[in-house]
Amino acid sequence: RSALIGNILLIPMTFLGTFCHNYTLLLVIRFAQGFGGFLISTSVFILVQEILPVQFRNYSNCFFQCFWALGYATVTLLGYLVTDWNHLFLGASFVILFCDMSLFFCTESPRYHLIKNEELKAEESFRFLFHLSSVQLDFEKIVISDLDKTKKRKQSVFQQVQDLYHYATLFFETILQMFLWFVSAMCYYGFNFGWGAIIPSMYLGYIMSMIGSLMGYLGMVPLINLIGRQKAMIFVYVGAAFCYLCAIPDVSLDASG
Repeated sequence: RSALIGNILLIPMTFLGTFCHNYTLLLVIRFAQGFGGFLISTSVFILVQEILPVQFRNYSNCFFQCFWALGYATVTLLGYLVTDWNHLFLGASFVILFCDMSLFFCTESPRYHLIKNEELKAEESFRFLFHLSSVQLDFEKIVISDLDKTKKRKQSVFQQVQDLYHYATLFFETILQMFLWFVSAMCYYGFNFGWGAIIPSMYLGYIMSMIGSLMGYLGMVPLINLIGRQKAMIFVYVGAAFCYLCAIPDVSLDASG
């Protein structure tokens, strides 16, 4: 449902950019695009993680991020072929509609319905998922084992947040992860918005970013399996910091030297 709301917001606002010739309106459109886009990506990621078995979640995350990286190639191709930015908004709206069409036919996560104590809707979701496979189950004999635990969950959102106060380790790890995500996003978008000032060809910058992202996403799961999640995170963050330090010197990449 959250992903559908994101689509309802993202697609019309992207299409509206076709007729935008006002800077203030463009800011509103970009804000709505960002809100809708991250609502879609976060909701789809959570939906996939809840449906898939535990042993496949790392690989699904890798698969998910690879499509994120391939979006660079799509936007680079559109930007190269469509020189008018209003027409670029028009083309992007159709690409988004085509790519997200499956969300309108996707079922909700059974876990979502269980948390809301909607066991009949959860059963419908299970039936939909098993209909996609060759597994035949007799739902009349299936008992949802954790249903009683779900019904006893009386904590409000505020009470759940209080766990951060009662458990110091959880609090500090949460703050640390929030800080790491903030730094990662700052560097990620900082470089994306600055390709034109770093190298002569903005298109080449996005293509190289796509290649680097794909290498990182495809290599992350094997690296985690080899050395563990904590060591893999340390290795990646230290490696990223080294690359950022290498980018600090002012070096001209013009053909004239």
